[in-house]
Amino acid sequence: MKPTQEQILSALNKLVRENKTELKAEKIELNLVSDAKSVVKKAMKEIDGLEEGENIFLNAEGKYEKVRDEFLKADAKTLGSRNRLEKITKEMQGIKSQFDKAGKELGVDYKSIKEYKDLEFNLDAALTFSKQATEVSKKIRKYLK
Repeated sequence: MKPTQEQILSALNKLVRENKTELKAEKIELNLVSDAKSVVKKAMKEIDGLEEGENIFLNAEGKYEKVRDEFLKADAKTLGSRNRLEKITKEMQGIKSQFDKAGKELGVDYKSIKEYKDLEFNLDAALTFSKQATEVSKKIRKYLK
């Protein structure tokens, strides 16, 4: 017995519906695969960025440690020299006072003596450098906090 035209159309509709369902499932599967690839690619790009950031940090950290060590050396050297200079400055002030006292007692023009002029000039310089050393140390310590 031959199928009727109605049976043939019904069978064709059934095949088309089944085929559409399969195509939809394949399309969904293809979209999921594409989405998965895309999101993995994005994640890998960000992981590369994190690794690059870490490398930059490690490089900077090494440089920072070297600079920090240099700051510590500079601070120690500056403060050590300043402390010794302050002791010498007191000694210079004592000698200057003796010059002043002896010059007045003897009534001589001691201020025109070359050594007195040198002493006075270097005393002023020592006081100035001592103050500068304190300021330099403050700046260094600001960076070491």
